[in-house]
Amino acid sequence: MIMKKIHVFFILFMIMGCSMPSRSTLKKYKERRDFTQTPEPLGKVTKQRHKKPIFVIQKHNASRLHYDFRIEMDGVLASWAIPKGPSRDPREKRLAVLTEDHPMSYATFEGIIPFGHYGAGEVIVWDNGTFENIRKKDGVLVSLRDSFKEGHIEIWLTGKKLQGGFAFIRMSPIKNWLCVKMDDEYAHKKDSLLNTRQESVISGRTLEDILGGKEHRSNLELYQHKKTDLKKVQKNRENKKKSVKKVDTQTVHTGRKIIEISNWNKVLFGASGITKGDLVTYYKDIAPIMLSYVKGRLIAMQRFPDGIHSEGFFQKDAGSHFPSWITKVPVKKRTGDVTEYVIINNAASLVYLAGQACITPHIWLSRNDRRDIPDRLIFDIDPPDEHSFKEVQWVAEQIKDFLELLGLPVYFMLTGSRGAHVVVPLKRVHTFDETRAFAYDIVTILADYFPERITVELQKTNRKNRIFLDWLRNSSVATAVAPYSVRAKEGAPVAVPVTWQELSRPGMKSQKYTIKNVFKRLDSIGDIWSDMQSHAVSLTKAIKKLEKIKRSLSDKEK
Repeated sequence: MIMKKIHVFFILFMIMGCSMPSRSTLKKYKERRDFTQTPEPLGKVTKQRHKKPIFVIQKHNASRLHYDFRIEMDGVLASWAIPKGPSRDPREKRLAVLTEDHPMSYATFEGIIPFGHYGAGEVIVWDNGTFENIRKKDGVLVSLRDSFKEGHIEIWLTGKKLQGGFAFIRMSPIKNWLCVKMDDEYAHKKDSLLNTRQESVISGRTLEDILGGKEHRSNLELYQHKKTDLKKVQKNRENKKKSVKKVDTQTVHTGRKIIEISNWNKVLFGASGITKGDLVTYYKDIAPIMLSYVKGRLIAMQRFPDGIHSEGFFQKDAGSHFPSWITKVPVKKRTGDVTEYVIINNAASLVYLAGQACITPHIWLSRNDRRDIPDRLIFDIDPPDEHSFKEVQWVAEQIKDFLELLGLPVYFMLTGSRGAHVVVPLKRVHTFDETRAFAYDIVTILADYFPERITVELQKTNRKNRIFLDWLRNSSVATAVAPYSVRAKEGAPVAVPVTWQELSRPGMKSQKYTIKNVFKRLDSIGDIWSDMQSHAVSLTKAIKKLEKIKRSLSDKEK
């Protein structure tokens, strides 16, 4: 039976095809930045120019305060973001999220990255110095490059604040590592260095000095707050509702854009008491992560001007009152009419749409430059009610196993409503007709195999309390909820990418994450889809395998 054989095929696939990606260049670094706006250095890949390789730790007050740990490797600075900062206590295992490589010239960067730009916020060089590669196997030194590929780095720091051995150990997924202090003479069981030594080792300034000496504000702060004391700013982040002035209109600054938000204190989420101001603040805060999923895509806006308990509506056309700086794209329909779609290309656009009570932006599965060619495949698992999530988990496992049998990478997202999405990142080589036909074959095989639990019936009255597998998301002009979008449900739940281990966990539910707790998750494990598109595949081989399975099933029926 197909489903019982799948795990064997998956194991073979992992053994035969899974490998570490090669070291990256500065491509991602440059793609994420506008060097006409940010003071960050453009830089380039250079040959090693130091007798001893250098390290730098930058304290970075971006969407959340964290420490960027960078080490010289192959002419660039390999970089990890450590939400809680490095610790000198060997018992502490600190999450270190691998980020894009930075140029060597970034080692001395201090200043303010402007609002609306990637990594916006204040930066200081908290520590720097040199390091030595010390990892050995059987008494033989392992090169730093090989240690990186193997996911186990050991280095000895000679810094102004940190000294001694530190290990970086890769977990799963690939970008998540642990930073651990080795147990040596420089270890401290009760480490308070992050609190007692907050100054830059280059300029002597603290983040408060930079924050207080500039007109810019923290990336998460609204400009109407005139307090510059960092502790108060951090307190405001934890409780924005109390810190927002009780006035009807507020002004929000994102980058160079100044946006007036009316009805700031209007409650949009009934019993939850969540206001339009809370919604705007969330989208401003999540923008650095969310933009990678919406940028360059046409959207449909799901709006609720009078709150989620009133009748909302979908809007595709940009309003005539929308500002000129919002990207609009005219798309001609078959009838000859033209719809002027909105594209969210910056944080200001997210903030403006939230101000228009657009609670949920829904995105096309293709990008504007090639609208007929999708870059993802989505299976939308739609249960009959919100109390059927165990069934959602079971159906997700069947799809996962089937797709892995076909040799495809599989990703998951809680929709924040009732169900979940199973997603395959695609290379842009297939049309919507091809991807929709492929998805239809998958769901019909599963529905035929499990007719008591899965259905592809479009009419709700014919589903008879079964899980509906929606393949029609994979159609031209169809949309799907964007990752990290808020849903129009009490508590303001959020659509959040999750691992299979999380999705299958007992007690999991689609609305587990909300605008109030999602940042704690991101601080802990980061955005797990950040490198998803780098694993994009063609469906060509999978289609051939699926055809064989279809023929086999057809022969058995005969």
